[in-house]
Amino acid sequence: MGLAQNWAGANGCTWQTPTKVTSGTHVCTKLTGCQTGYPVEFCSFVGDHTPYPDNGIESSSWGPQEVWTFLSQF
Repeated sequence: MGLAQNWAGANGCTWQTPTKVTSGTHVCTKLTGCQTGYPVEFCSFVGDHTPYPDNGIESSSWGPQEVWTFLSQF
């Protein structure tokens, strides 16, 4: 979480503790108050810190879609 907090500060966002996963595979928190064009989003998930943390399989992992959604806003 420290890295997300650092980006939040650098991008002028209002820091809030990201939501923790209570059900499902993941939950993403979009921070507010960020400078225009400098969003910060933190995704909490259940699993190891691997390229595909939920099941190890790219085609059915939530990670690639969340990254694409985030990057597509630019």
